[in-house]
Amino acid sequence: ADYLAKCTIPVILIQDDIVHPGPWHQVVFDYQPGFAAALKYLLRQGHHQFFIVSNDDPTHEEKLHRVEAIMTAAKHLNIPSQNLIIHRGNDPIINSVILCGRNSAEYYCRNKLLKCPVISVSDFITYGFISYMAEQNLKMGVDFKLISYDNLERDLQNPSNKLGISAITHPKEEAAKAVVELLDSLLATNANKDFYRTYFVPAKELVIRDSC
Repeated sequence: ADYLAKCTIPVILIQDDIVHPGPWHQVVFDYQPGFAAALKYLLRQGHHQFFIVSNDDPTHEEKLHRVEAIMTAAKHLNIPSQNLIIHRGNDPIINSVILCGRNSAEYYCRNKLLKCPVISVSDFITYGFISYMAEQNLKMGVDFKLISYDNLERDLQNPSNKLGISAITHPKEEAAKAVVELLDSLLATNANKDFYRTYFVPAKELVIRDSC
């Protein structure tokens, strides 16, 4: 931040999910609309309690911000905070988000929470979660419901790898378009450069598949 504050050329911060006030432009991911859509979908199905899966690694700040976005969305939907069971999975040996997902699944089963739909903040956490569940002969969409964040399944090329994970799409393409639009606005001949621009890119696409 100290270096960028003294930079003599315009700076654009990208691939971030919170606003960093300063002398720069920024394109910011907004997670809340996607998680609000997921919660609304599950509320319409009659669910009132939700199991939120994250990990406890402070270096993955985006996971923490996604949990915060879920809590904010739930508050706006009048879902009591005690109805959100937030589990930050961990592994004592390897810092792995997939193993964190397995740890959360073990907790989920041990505490008999199968009636609570699962909202995962990362597809990689989700992979670990469903790996453990499969070992227990528990099937998504049948024995438990799950919505993940990222929608990596959309980009899988091999049809045999399709797992049927319902997911909120991480708007990477929209963010790239926002960067181009921001550049165009800054390079325009009549551009007003007296203020810094912040573009918010909402995650709003919810794709329902077999897991829900």
